[in-house]
Amino acid sequence: MYKKVIILVALCLAAPLAALEWHIEAIDGLQGHGRDTGLALDGLHRPRIAYVYDNTLTYARWDGSGWSYDSIYESYDLDGLIDLALDDEEYPHFVYCLFDIFEPFTYYIYTYIDGSGQHDICVEYTLGFEGIPYMSIDLDSSQHTHISFAWDYRDYAYWDGFDMHLERAGAGDIAVDGDDRPCIATGWDDDELTFMVKDGGEWSEEIVDSGLVLVDSCSIALDSLDRPHIVYYEEGENDLRYAYRDGSWHVEILDSEVYVGRYCSLALDSNDEPHIAYYANTDLIYVYRDGGEWHREVVDSVGNVCLGASLALDEYDRPHISYNNYILGAVMYAALVEDLFHLVWPVKGETIDTLTPTLDWEDHEIPDLESYTLWWGEDPDFDEYEEVTGLTESEYHITEGIQEGDRIWWRVKSVDEGSGEHWAEEMDWYFDVDTGGVVDIVDFVANAEDEGVLVNWRIEGGAPAGLRVLRSVGDAEPVAIHHNPLPGSATSYLDRKDKGFQPLAGVEYRYWLEVTEADGTVSRFGPTDAVTVPEVGPELLLYAAYPNPARDVINFVYSLPDEGRVELAVYDLSGRRVATLVDGELTLGHHEVVWDCTDVESGVYLYRLLTESGSITQRLVVSR
Repeated sequence: MYKKVIILVALCLAAPLAALEWHIEAIDGLQGHGRDTGLALDGLHRPRIAYVYDNTLTYARWDGSGWSYDSIYESYDLDGLIDLALDDEEYPHFVYCLFDIFEPFTYYIYTYIDGSGQHDICVEYTLGFEGIPYMSIDLDSSQHTHISFAWDYRDYAYWDGFDMHLERAGAGDIAVDGDDRPCIATGWDDDELTFMVKDGGEWSEEIVDSGLVLVDSCSIALDSLDRPHIVYYEEGENDLRYAYRDGSWHVEILDSEVYVGRYCSLALDSNDEPHIAYYANTDLIYVYRDGGEWHREVVDSVGNVCLGASLALDEYDRPHISYNNYILGAVMYAALVEDLFHLVWPVKGETIDTLTPTLDWEDHEIPDLESYTLWWGEDPDFDEYEEVTGLTESEYHITEGIQEGDRIWWRVKSVDEGSGEHWAEEMDWYFDVDTGGVVDIVDFVANAEDEGVLVNWRIEGGAPAGLRVLRSVGDAEPVAIHHNPLPGSATSYLDRKDKGFQPLAGVEYRYWLEVTEADGTVSRFGPTDAVTVPEVGPELLLYAAYPNPARDVINFVYSLPDEGRVELAVYDLSGRRVATLVDGELTLGHHEVVWDCTDVESGVYLYRLLTESGSITQRLVVSR
């Protein structure tokens, strides 16, 4: 039925995975029961680990910069038998065991968390402490839960989102195949390892390995063709075995030194090759098969490690392992990774509401870091992209080049002193831009010019119906500096000295922008940074007449650099003088005059200021 081959992996020490290094850390203390850990990876390959600490089922999550901890269930009766799965929304699902020593009863508990909170469900309970070694969970394509647990009468449970369904199958490790069929590897309290699958409502069973003393622990995984792979510890020979079905069952003894193979955990990589973590004489061992050859590594040998190992592979086939170390009294996490860093914001697929985002990524903690290089653009293949080099901070503010509705792809690499390049792990990162049509004003600045103060801005989002520039002096309230609104397309305004602006040297001026949107909503942006206008000598200035157009009276303001003869007159477009407003000797400085134009016909007129220092002509409109 099967063939058995002895593989001496301890002697096969081929090169490790791509010269990566093991990262090992203690994530928490260990008190009370702590036999198992459950490990799953989220969409960013970040670990989420379930374990028992201080009589509390704890859920630890790595967010890229630190661990966070949630208390899921607290009881002095927690056994520490745990398994964990994440659903498509990355909500956690737990199974675990409780012993009530006063009853005495054993309770098998299923807990899941969703958008409405935490839900605790008792799967089954039994008198006494029998049937403890297995608790296993997996989810099908509908995110329904399948549970295997050890009990004499019913040891398989199915949660359909409303009710728990129980039946007799076989206690062991469970996995759900591509047709949503539960598959169980079981051998507890038996001399055989069997594989069970439920198809069409009925369970079928195959013998995988026989003549055994006891299968103390096992782990199952299904490959891309739904073929089962099983790793298990056989207590009679104290060895670790691996079985897989390819037409028929094949069994290999992977490690046969004393007390090797307990707390084993199996995962298959993208090539359907097995990766296994297990306990061997107080050490944590990791083996994997590549190209038909087995490779073995000692991951951790400090203390009595690898109790309750749980293994997962990320999308790059790199192993992540959680386990307990009783001697150190710690819950441990080990990962075979390059020293990587991650993109932070915007997260993959996020929709942002600004055309000028600040892209953010983690610091790359390497001692010889020199700079970062950013690529960004609309091409997901990066055949064309914008490149920003020499960045010394782990963020970059994009000021132009992004438009409404764009999908922007971006990636970042660090460059070390030896010109070595290290890409952030996320290479397929993008965000969408949707400002929702709301007007936003960015790059709003004011600068002193010879003619006055030039105010500039840039519009994002929707198109405004109109704009109005305001000016404030010192801490005073801002006031509008022009009467008619600017068009919504305007991006600058010159606060001219010859149009009524009389700046004082050393005084701080700030500018504001009032935006009227299409629906009549008015928003105010600002202020700009303070602007001071340098002191200048007296000038010949003729400010804009106001109001303009005018109906009845018009105000004229002008400034003289010297005393002397002055003439201010109004002319029609044929050159005929319509009115003389000023004619005589005046002193230097500021002057004003009002003209009653009620007897003048509607039309366009010119007004001219004539002095010994020169002349200025401007245009006005009379309209009724």
